[in-house]
Amino acid sequence: MDKFLDLIADGTLLTLLTTVLTSTAGILGTIYAIKKLNTTHNDNLSSQMAEIALNSKRIELNQVIDHDYGVEVVSLVYSQYKMLGGNSYMTEKVKKYFEDKTEEWEEHA
Repeated sequence: MDKFLDLIADGTLLTLLTTVLTSTAGILGTIYAIKKLNTTHNDNLSSQMAEIALNSKRIELNQVIDHDYGVEVVSLVYSQYKMLGGNSYMTEKVKKYFEDKTEEWEEHA
């Protein structure tokens, strides 16, 4: 017990505790920074993957319209495109496709 009191009295224990706390804080800060960088990196990758999926679906939609795969296929691919966050860019092309198909059916009826 006397050695412990001597360590407190001469400041060695305080210096030791300060060193341990400072080191621990530095390590925790580094871990937090690495975790934050990983999170940012993962978020960037996720948004890039979503953009790739949307662009791929847009290309697929253009192909099914241009190659006339049929109303059901166009409708299915268009709904998938919209679920991926597709905007109204393709809406006009899809509307025109359906209007043309409707006119085609009316001519043959």
